[in-house]
Amino acid sequence: MDEQVATIFAAGIAASVTLVGAAIAYRAGRRQVRDQGDIAHSHWLRTQREQAYVEYLSACETANDAIYKCSMKFDEALIAISAPEFSGNRAEVILAIGADEAYELADATQKYLNRIIMLGPDSVAAQAEELRSALWNYANGTHGLIFRLSQEIPSQPEIDRESDKMDKVFRARTDFAKCARLVLTRGNSLRR
Repeated sequence: MDEQVATIFAAGIAASVTLVGAAIAYRAGRRQVRDQGDIAHSHWLRTQREQAYVEYLSACETANDAIYKCSMKFDEALIAISAPEFSGNRAEVILAIGADEAYELADATQKYLNRIIMLGPDSVAAQAEELRSALWNYANGTHGLIFRLSQEIPSQPEIDRESDKMDKVFRARTDFAKCARLVLTRGNSLRR
């Protein structure tokens, strides 16, 4: 009888060990699947963020270049209109500056900004908003100067203020790029 009890007892222990082992293996497998899912999501998010940051910077650069070209054409138009011998059509000179296209390019950066706001993190979204604000102020100021030129010659301090806005765009772009790089090189340690 003692042999039967020992056999039953050994079988019970073996069954218990088997069940505990199965439970541990099940939990480890579930954790591995969850960890793999987290890693895959982190990789996807990093890729999406990198793409959004690059697209946004590219759109801002395109708009900034267009605004800068307008400011250069503004300078040329200012010289031409200010000349005593100017007898041309002021409106034609103003239209040749092409301010509306630059203004539209600056406005188009909003869709890229929206994607950054969705993907985050908040620190990068805030820097992206600063860049768009600086770009928008530069576009509005340049557009305003061009409009003023259609009526009268703006003062030099007004023109200088617009140059300062261009510098603010440069600083905001640099700050955004630094913040984005920090997020991308750290991975997802800066989650919301």
